[in-house]
Amino acid sequence: MKDYRPIGLSGGPIQSSELCTAPDEDGLHLKGSPSTSKRKVLCIIALGILSFHLIAEKLDLFSKMASSPPSRRPIYSDPIDLRNKGLTIWKVPRQLWSYKDGDAELSLVVNLNGMPEIPLGRAQLMLRLKLSAYGTRFGEARENRLVKNDYYQTDEPFSNAGSGLWEGGGRGKLEYGLAGIRVRPDEDLIIEVTVTTPDPSLALGNPRLKLVAHHDSAALPIKYLILDNLETISLILSLVLLGMLVFLAWGRK
Repeated sequence: MKDYRPIGLSGGPIQSSELCTAPDEDGLHLKGSPSTSKRKVLCIIALGILSFHLIAEKLDLFSKMASSPPSRRPIYSDPIDLRNKGLTIWKVPRQLWSYKDGDAELSLVVNLNGMPEIPLGRAQLMLRLKLSAYGTRFGEARENRLVKNDYYQTDEPFSNAGSGLWEGGGRGKLEYGLAGIRVRPDEDLIIEVTVTTPDPSLALGNPRLKLVAHHDSAALPIKYLILDNLETISLILSLVLLGMLVFLAWGRK
């Protein structure tokens, strides 16, 4: 009696590895073929990104990542008196500030909504003040923490020597750079502001001191653009991968 068993590619009985799976455009492809492997890898990647997006949405991770850079987490003092000559002492509450070690930038921030007139620049201000910043440890002498370099040349930021310090505005506020401050993780930080020439007009803007981690302003726009749009980027990538999966599934016969 003749043997009618199918013949494999090697001339002998057909092996299980030679069994056909779903056909593609080139005909029948075999199990374990590159086409099948690529589909599996793509499915795993798509599932991972979609899962990440859904979990991140649920836990509000995108908002937390957008606000995570130290340069986006400043700390503000209580309003300071610019109407009268005198000393204001600000003991920075380190437990409320996430930035622990490195250089920081000190500035004066005023609210434009309370000011009848808006000065054109720091040169137009009546205000004159003198700054001190100290790091203190229990039982030890305090250490000067004002940064002195080619940019921060003075402890009187509204004098002629401080005319090159940064200033800016936006969102109803004006900001004037005052000094660079060194922050150490094992110290209490104390900032002293002595007003030598008051400015009653600027005092109407609810002035406060602002301390923020030093940052590279040239790189910030790109970094913030990515962080602010991370949720949209993740959503678009998820939809693209989902579309590719649908296309692959639809194309299989």
